Amino acid sequence: MFERRLDERVALRLLQVSDKEELFEVVDREREELRRWLPWVDAITSVDDYDGYIRSTLTQLAEGNGFQAAITVEGQIAGMIGVHGVDRANASTSIGYWLSSAYRGEGIMTRATAEVLRWAFEDEGLERVEVRCGRENLASRKVVERLGLVEEGVLRRAERLVDGWTDLVVYSMLRDEWQGQTQGARA
Repeated sequence: MFERRLDERVALRLLQVSDKEELFEVVDREREELRRWLPWVDAITSVDDYDGYIRSTLTQLAEGNGFQAAITVEGQIAGMIGVHGVDRANASTSIGYWLSSAYRGEGIMTRATAEVLRWAFEDEGLERVEVRCGRENLASRKVVERLGLVEEGVLRRAERLVDGWTDLVVYSMLRDEWQGQTQGARA
């Protein structure tokens, strides 16, 4: 099971079906901002839309195909982070995340992403982790840049958003890069 405490206020925990109302409220409150970067936001129109989604995230975990976790601040859902499945043949995955505007600028997403990287490289033994960010989504890009992910290139018009197409900047980190960072931090 994936549950991690990042500090006395912030934790990552798996979603439960009982979270659907709270999760919907957060997404609905942040809808205008989130829809600028995430294509799925407008498909969520009611609390019931989360039933199948949350159940699928629990199946994803049970099948060893990664997880989706709520980012909680003082017990309240503030965002989400997870992996988009695990490619076992190639020992790789990709991370996706979002955070409520009320909690931005506190380093929460950077710490949450670092914890998911730790899970990928140390717990799962993966070789590569990728993150794709909208070219104009500077806050998201800064998270991965702070963590030392390498910019590999740009996928032009790779994702359709509510107001048109966006380019995605591809970042990655390899296991030996992670190990070099963590060994350097311990020295």
